[in-house]
Amino acid sequence: MSPASNVPAVAALDWGTTRLRAWLIDGAGKVLAERRGDDGLLTAREKDFANVMESHL
Repeated sequence: MSPASNVPAVAALDWGTTRLRAWLIDGAGKVLAERRGDDGLLTAREKDFANVMESHL
């Protein structure tokens, strides 16, 4: 197991108009965690983008 394994390196977001998908990825490219929600751009603009993003991270 390399030092990069299981250590979060980046959070990737796919923020569409109706859905938000987020992944936590380690230095080797392995997905450590994944979240999906109904907080797409159309909904998030009413709730504040930063708060919505933070709630998924």
